[in-house]
Order: sequence, then C-alpha cells, then structure tokens
Amino acid sequence: MGRSWRLVTGLGFGAIVVVALSFSGTLWILRNLAPTPEGLFDAVPGVIFTVDPPIRRACEPPIVGKVSWQVTVAGTKTVEVYLSTVKGEVPFYKEGIVATVSTGPWLAAHTILILRDADTKKQLAKYNVASQSCN
Repeated sequence: MGRSWRLVTGLGFGAIVVVALSFSGTLWILRNLAPTPEGLFDAVPGVIFTVDPPIRRACEPPIVGKVSWQVTVAGTKTVEVYLSTVKGEVPFYKEGIVATVSTGPWLAAHTILILRDADTKKQLAKYNVASQSCN
C-alpha cells in the first residue's frame, strides 16, 4: 500500500510539473515570438506614448508623423525612442520626459517604436502603428 501510494503521489507531482513548465513555455513564446499587436501596449503606469497618425494604410508610402510622450515614472529624467527593425533597435530620439517630435519620412503601417528610460534602458512603452486594408 505505501509503495503504490508513493508512486501515485510521485506521478501526480510529475504531471503538475509538466503542466506548469508547458504553461511557462507557452507564455514565453507568446511574449517573445508572437506578432506584435497593433497600437500601444506594454506601457508601464505613468507613461503616455502616442503616435500620430496611429493607423496607416498598408498600400500607402511612408510619411512624416509625430511621436509624443509624457513620463511621470519616479527617477526617469530623460527618455530615448527607438525604431524597431528586423536588424534590431535603432535610436531615433533622446529627450526629456515630455515631448512631441516629428519622425522622418519612414512612418508606415506596422512601424514599431519603443520608449526607454535613457539611464536604465528599461522599456517604458511600445507602439505598433496599426494597419488598415487598402481594399
């Protein structure tokens, strides 16, 4: 009796571990490999980060747009905005905690901009310009 009880308990515990690891792996995949959702997401409390225009038609050429932010996160004095590309993040702008700046003529559907604390490099917000169908 004692041996079979230990076997059942051990199998039950093993099943729980497998389920927990599978769930953790799924969350990692969703966070790191899934397509980036459109619009503002992952903004920490105390951060307003906008892109104008927020939506671009996929068939239209890139344009000059505006990026604005207001950061009230304790300790943050300067922020950096990065343009996310297939080759990595490219620095776009470094400024104080409240600003509105113009982009270059590269703002298009699916453009991803990342706002970071300039000192700690901590991500404060991320924005993916939404895409509208051309049909």
